[in-house]
Amino acid sequence: MCEITVESKTRVTEHGRAVLYDKKYRGVLEDSGRFRLLAYFGKRLPLTEAHLMELPSSEEKLKNAA
Repeated sequence: MCEITVESKTRVTEHGRAVLYDKKYRGVLEDSGRFRLLAYFGKRLPLTEAHLMELPSSEEKLKNAA
């Protein structure tokens, strides 16, 4: 068994305002191939213009990954 941690940050626009969804999962991958969830954390943050400038866009992430 090995422990897996996944972190996801998604920026969306709701009603003309930017919102950041931050989700974190932690679990164990069992020998049978099943994933057993140990912890989940999620929050929703309204973003201001200053926060939007700090967050990298998805296009920038792809360029940095290559």
